[in-house]
Amino acid sequence: MGNKSVGKRSDADVDEIVSEANSTPLRRRKIQTRDLRDGTIAKTKLVSSLQSEITTSTTTSADALSRSITVGATLTADATLSGTDSAFHLVDTASGTVTVTLQPAATMTNKILSFKKIVAANSMILDGNGSETIDAATTKSLSDRWSWVTIISNGTNWFILSLGNP
Repeated sequence: MGNKSVGKRSDADVDEIVSEANSTPLRRRKIQTRDLRDGTIAKTKLVSSLQSEITTSTTTSADALSRSITVGATLTADATLSGTDSAFHLVDTASGTVTVTLQPAATMTNKILSFKKIVAANSMILDGNGSETIDAATTKSLSDRWSWVTIISNGTNWFILSLGNP
């Protein structure tokens, strides 16, 4: 819809202009006040529409995040995770090295898991299921207190998203 001559516009014209603006990608949206009967009305409708999109997108992301990150029981001994286990685990190695065997990557596609070692003594070892790897290694070992690792499955293997040591 190109520029129209300046003049009074009906509500239908304003709605059409707002609809056209809403159908373009967010980064390209522009609205010419000379195309409108009352720039304030159209801008209000457009801003309201944009706020609705942003709120919906933000709420959906926040809801998904709050549902997907839960703190599981602290692991104090060797464990094999199941698909229903929490996404975040504290690992207490005070009594000895703790090996955490991961669920098969094929059953955990796009699942993100995080582990944080909370004791200085001993090591925490993540072990891929069978021959599955974690960044091309069959195990990943953390030895320092407060160190952490976050991994994701692509359905075949596990990959480190973040790894840290304070």
